[in-house]
Parts: sequence; structure tokens; C-alpha cells
Amino acid sequence: MIGVRLCQNFGRVLRICSVMKLCNLPVVILHEILDHVSTPIDLSNLTLTSKWLQNLAAPRLYRRLEFTISSTTQTRKFCECLLMQDRRQDWRHWTQSMHVSDEVREGSGRRRSPIWSGLAGVLDGLAGWGLDEFEWDSRDVPPRIIVESLLNLRSLRSLKLEMPLHSQNHFFLEKLAVAHAAHLRSMHIWGIQNDGQMGRVGRTVGFAGELKDLSLCLAADCDWKDDEDEDEEYSSSEAGGEREVESEVRKKWMTLPAGVHNTLSSIELNGLFNLRDSLHFFNPATLRRLELRQCTGYNSLLRALSSHPDIRNMEEVVLGSWENCDIARVSKFIYSCPKLKILLLSLSSYALTNELMRSIIPAVETSKATLEVLLLDFRQIKIDNSARDNNNSSNNSARDNNNSSNNTYLDKTLYQNPRWLSSIKTFPRIHELGVSIDLADLAALPEISTILPPDIRVLDLRFPRQTMERDRALRTAQIQSLVDASPDNSRLKLVILGDGDDYDVCTSYEVFRDAEAGGSGGAAVVAPANGPRGSMVAGCDHKLYRLRGDCFFI
Repeated sequence: MIGVRLCQNFGRVLRICSVMKLCNLPVVILHEILDHVSTPIDLSNLTLTSKWLQNLAAPRLYRRLEFTISSTTQTRKFCECLLMQDRRQDWRHWTQSMHVSDEVREGSGRRRSPIWSGLAGVLDGLAGWGLDEFEWDSRDVPPRIIVESLLNLRSLRSLKLEMPLHSQNHFFLEKLAVAHAAHLRSMHIWGIQNDGQMGRVGRTVGFAGELKDLSLCLAADCDWKDDEDEDEEYSSSEAGGEREVESEVRKKWMTLPAGVHNTLSSIELNGLFNLRDSLHFFNPATLRRLELRQCTGYNSLLRALSSHPDIRNMEEVVLGSWENCDIARVSKFIYSCPKLKILLLSLSSYALTNELMRSIIPAVETSKATLEVLLLDFRQIKIDNSARDNNNSSNNSARDNNNSSNNTYLDKTLYQNPRWLSSIKTFPRIHELGVSIDLADLAALPEISTILPPDIRVLDLRFPRQTMERDRALRTAQIQSLVDASPDNSRLKLVILGDGDDYDVCTSYEVFRDAEAGGSGGAAVVAPANGPRGSMVAGCDHKLYRLRGDCFFI
């Protein structure tokens, strides 16, 4: 393979002596090479080597335009370059999305920044061609000149933005939704801070005519009213079930708007959303993807969805929470969805037992023919009545502090017995598998090969702290023994090992085969993955990481 970074370091050499050789390669191979050129700088240098390469690389370079408000000079020059008269035809018909971000997260209020006219000019240049996606990643309200240019765009299909820190003018949301109602299909809004903004979001969603994909995320600094000194009282609603919060505590949870239409096929909610009183928000007849993280009221919602016949068409379910969940109810819901392709479960429960964990496996087996990604991660919530939290700042391990009883809530990961997972090896389509598994030590790691499905590509394993081997060389050798024990036709490419109780203790290992590893006869070699933090490298490529580590927190 031709080194893809030659375009950056040896541009002149490519222009003089390599262009003719590249011309002789099939276009399919050239596009495969370009797939590995990820940075705009590399693509830009590649377009400068020749007009012929420019025709191949330029569409990728201008497909997504990136602008940073904080880098005023660089952004202004980029806009001026795009707006040069002799370059307009080079990018407008290739551009599909535009992303504007701000590195100053606290909101800088640059109302008269010299880059606004340049950004507006770029948007105006796209007005006649159309733009599929616009993303505004800043806590400042978009200036009027930008909003007016967005209103003139044609066929905007996806709108992604962060709610501004200050609420002087949030009407631009409704204006954009009304202007693009005929084409808008996807809306992602994060950083929602209070009930007022949630109401604004609800009206905006209502204006979008045929919305299919909706993602809402609350801000970490959500502005709750009168919640600093409230006592949290829980009452059990059913045996082993959810502990309902009292009305005064429920005020701390955001209620979903009622004015949404029933066309949503994908819903993602991340934050303190109260799902108990928001069943109107979900339409099982159209729902195909459900992702809920850190919400409350899971049991009520899953009970209602399980009884609907159209829930059988669900394809993706992602449930992640540190709150108490009824695992039996979750199991029944999964059993009602026999066509799942992606199932990621990372849940806590007061009444979690080994039997309840095992009950999930038969439910998962109903999707045996379709399941492609599976994550099973469960924690048991324990209450330490003897703990006295006299100094809240020094007790970082407590989940929640009840001022009246001084209880301390702790999460303990429960680990699956390998025998419980034996049926997973018969799942024909699973290519990503993640489990918290019980092993005496990593020397027994080859036993995992007996539960691996035939098409496995990514394996994410979490163990108790005492199981994890701290010596990296020995750990690599143990993973090598796992790969060697796998079938000869195994497609395993990535193995991730971690501490089930500390997601930061995690490392990734790549599996190289044949020519990639310099081996022969299908030999596989294991090596630590390149990157600063192990699984962070893998986290960019596989879906299992979406419920791992910091993804639990807003």
C-alpha cells in the first residue's frame, strides 16, 4: 500500500514521479487509499499534487466544512479562501455539512466578531446548492446575520446545536424549524439548562413536520429550582422494582414536552428526564431506536412499550443508568423485541441477583438471528447504613447522600459466569461483544474462546480488580493465548481488557494477521493498540464504548 502520508511530506515527489504510477491504479484502490487520509491537512496537501488527484480528493475535503470561532484569524482566512471567485465551483456542490464550534465553553459573547460576515458568506454561497447538515457547537446565541443565512438555506435535513448559555434570544430555534419543516428529519440539541429551555425545545420539535431522529441532552449545570436542601425520600412501588420518588423530588427531573408528533423512529435522551409522565412521547408504531441514559422512570416506560405489538420491530436499544432499575422488567422488554441489531445494557438495581442477570440471556436469544452488537453490564446498589457523611467534600465514593438518614449508596459490579454465556457462540452475526465476566485470573482467558460467536471482531471484557494483570507484557501474552485458542477462521481484530469497577483502568490490544503482522499461514499476533489511553483508540471505532467510562455522565 502506498503510504497515505506521502501527500504531506513528499508532495513534490508525488507531483514529479508518482502521479503516473497512481494513474495506473484502479479508481477503487485509490478511493481505498483516500479512506485512510483522515485529516483535512493531509487531504489539502494531496489535492495540491495534481489536478487529477484533486478531482478524487477534493470532494472528501469539502464534504464537511469545519470552522472554529475562537481561531478568528484562521477562520477568516478560510472563509476568504472559499469565497474567492475562481474557487467557488471547487467546493459548493461537494459540501454536505457545516460545523461551527467554539473552544471558549463559558460563552464569550462576541457579537461583532469579524468572522460572522465570512461565515454568513459561506452559508449564502451554499443557499443555491443546499446543505444537508448544520451544527452549531457554541454556548453563544448565533448572531442575526448567521440565522438569516441559515433561513435561506435549501433542504436542510439535520440540525445540531447547543443551547446558548444566555437566553436573550432563543427564537432562532423556532424560526429554523419552521423554515426547514418540509425537509428537516434529524434534530440534536444538547446543553438544555432549565424548564424554560425545555419548553422552547418542545415547541421547536413540534414545528418540525416529519422529524425522524431526535436527540436531547441536558446540561451538567442544569438550573434546578429550590433543590439544594430537599430531603430525598424513596418509597418502593413494587417488590424488587423501582423506588418511586416523591412529588417534591420529581421536580428535579425534566418532563418531556407533549407537543411532539408520532413520526419519531429514533429517540436519544441523556440526562435527568422523567419518563414516568412522558409516555406520550414514544410511539411504538414508528420507534426503531431507543437510547436512554441517566433518565428515571425506566420501569414505567418499558412496561408500556412491552405491551404494544409494534415493539417487535425495534432494532436498537441502549439503556444506561446508575439509578435503580427493575431487571426483570428490562428482561421482559428485551424478550418483546426479537429483531434487535444492537443491544447495550449498563444498569443498576437494588435487588439484582445472579438469577436476574441470567434471565437476560434467554431474552437476548430471541434476537439471535439479527443481533450484531451486545453489551451486558450490571451493578448492584448497596446501602451502607453505618456510613456517616460528615464531610461531603471528602467522601467521593458515595452515590447519594440522604440528609435525614445519612445513608451511603454504593455500586458494585456483578460479573457473569462464563457458563451462562455459552449460547452466545451460536449467534451468527455478533461482531462486537462486551461483558463483565468472572474469571479467577487471566491465565484462564483462553476459556473465553468457547463463548465467542463466529463473526466476532471486537471483544470488550471487564474483570474484578484482583483479576487484572498489571504486567503489560504478561497481559499481552495472555491475550495471545486467547487468540491462539480461537478458531482458525476467527476475525477477532480488537481485544479490550478493563477493571469492571474502574473504567479508567482499561487497555486495548490489536490482532494483526497475515501480511499485516508479517506472519504466514493465518498466524495472528497481538500487540498493544497505539494511542495515549488504550481503549480511547478503539472507542472511536466501535459502538461498545458508548456506554463505557465517562459516557455514563453528562
